Amino acid sequence: MAACGPFLSRQQASPTPRSVQSSNWNDVSWSKRSWSIRAPKPAHTLLALMVGVWKARRRCLRRFSQIVMQESKTNLITLVDGSFLLYQGYYAMPPLTNRLGEPTGALHNFLLQLERISTVTDPSHMAVLFDSATASSARKRSLPAYKQNRFCPDDLRIQFAKAKEALNELGYRWMCSETHEADDLIATCVRAQPEDRFVKIASKDKDLLQLVNKKVNLIAVDPDGEHWRITGETEVMRRWGVRPDQMGYLLALMGDAVDVIPGVPGIGQMKGAALLQRFENLEGILRAAQDCTILGVAGISEKLRLNILKCQQIDKTDKQDN
Repeated sequence: MAACGPFLSRQQASPTPRSVQSSNWNDVSWSKRSWSIRAPKPAHTLLALMVGVWKARRRCLRRFSQIVMQESKTNLITLVDGSFLLYQGYYAMPPLTNRLGEPTGALHNFLLQLERISTVTDPSHMAVLFDSATASSARKRSLPAYKQNRFCPDDLRIQFAKAKEALNELGYRWMCSETHEADDLIATCVRAQPEDRFVKIASKDKDLLQLVNKKVNLIAVDPDGEHWRITGETEVMRRWGVRPDQMGYLLALMGDAVDVIPGVPGIGQMKGAALLQRFENLEGILRAAQDCTILGVAGISEKLRLNILKCQQIDKTDKQDN
C-alpha cells in the first residue's frame, strides 16, 4: 500500500458536509462532525426512518446527552474503513430485510459499528473511506491474480449505496476513488494531518499497520461490539516481530494469501521477521543474499537464498515489461 496523489489540503471548514467521489484532493475541505439530519426526500423515507431511530439510540448510549451536539475538544481524526465494516457486517449478520424485501443486514451492522467507533474515539474530525469497483485495476494489471478471490455479492452491493446515503443524512464525510483503494486513501489522509493531531484508524487491514506510530493507532471491534483491540507500535512488534515501518517489507517477503499476493517461497512470518531484524529492509536482504552473509541467519538455507534472488529477477522483469 502506498499513499496516492497529492495530499489532502486542509481548507476552511465547511458548515455543510458533502460526500466526495473524486481523487482530486485539492477539491476536498474538512469540516467538523455534524449530527444534523436533513429533511428526507420522499424516495428516502425508509432510510431516513432508519437513520432517525439510529440517531435516537446513539443519544441514549451517550452518558451525557446534553453535549451530543457539541464539538469534541480533542484534536483527533478517526478514519473508518467503510468497505471492511460492510463486508464484516454482511458475513456476521443474519440475512435481514426491510418491508420492501431489500437486504439490510450489512447496513444495520455498519451503522451500529459506526456509532460505537464514534462514541469510543470521540474525534474532532471523522471520515469513512470506501473501495470502488475499479480501485484495484492498476494493481491487477501488474499482478493478474491480485484479489481474484474477492467478489461483491449483489445483495451487498445494494447496501454499499444505501450506506453512503445514510452517511449523507447523518452528516459524515465519506470518500471513494475510481483509481485507488480505501487503504491508499487512508494512508494519504494520515500523512496529510498536522503533526500535533492524533489518528485512529478503524480497520483490520494488515497493510495499514505500516502507518502506526506514536500518534497513529489502529482500532478494531468484533461484530458483537463487545471486544475492542487497539494496535500501537508495541502491539505490532509483539505480534509480527518487526517495527511498523518494516511491515511492508515483511508482507512482501511472506506474501498475503488474503489478497492472493505471492511471497518468497519458504519465507513465512518468523523467517521474514528474523531477516528484517538483521538486515533492516529488502535492499539489505538482497545484498546479503548476493554475498551469502544471509546464510548466517538461523533457518535460512541455500535454497531460500536462491529463492530470494529468483524473486528479485522476477521483479526486475515485471518492471521492464511495464
